[in-house]
Amino acid sequence: MAPQFISIIQTLFATMLEAMNKHKVKSLIYIGVSFLNLILTLYLVRIWGSIGCAIATCVGMLLNAILNNLYYKYKLNLDMGYYWKEILKMVPSILGISIIGYGVKVLLRPNNYITIGLFGIVFSIIYFGICWKFTFNKYEKDIIYKFIDKIKLRKINNGIN
Repeated sequence: MAPQFISIIQTLFATMLEAMNKHKVKSLIYIGVSFLNLILTLYLVRIWGSIGCAIATCVGMLLNAILNNLYYKYKLNLDMGYYWKEILKMVPSILGISIIGYGVKVLLRPNNYITIGLFGIVFSIIYFGICWKFTFNKYEKDIIYKFIDKIKLRKINNGIN
């Protein structure tokens, strides 16, 4: 599952490539990596069974991510070093809240819709607070401030009418 995180984090780039009509290379990378994954799976399944399949898929997904990042950097001139540096800044706070959330889940054992919903709400509020304090940059905080200002302005305008 770990290599899937890289793919999920970079879904914006796939959308961007489609909008720019430059997704042909990405498709060719997928085809090449899929073929390699198939060959590696056939080899590793004989040695380790289903674990071999998982390893082959992991290798394929990592190779896909590396090749796509090289494409983004050298053909599209995107600053992938900066992008990943910004992503990695988020890891400690996200990992910390995930560990805390798991611990709270184990202790409270939400087992019905109400407790699961309450856990989700509390977890989301704490997650947002930690991200606000340690992860969001000024631009991201400004987006939220502007959203709050629009809500306040609507309330004021609705009160006048």
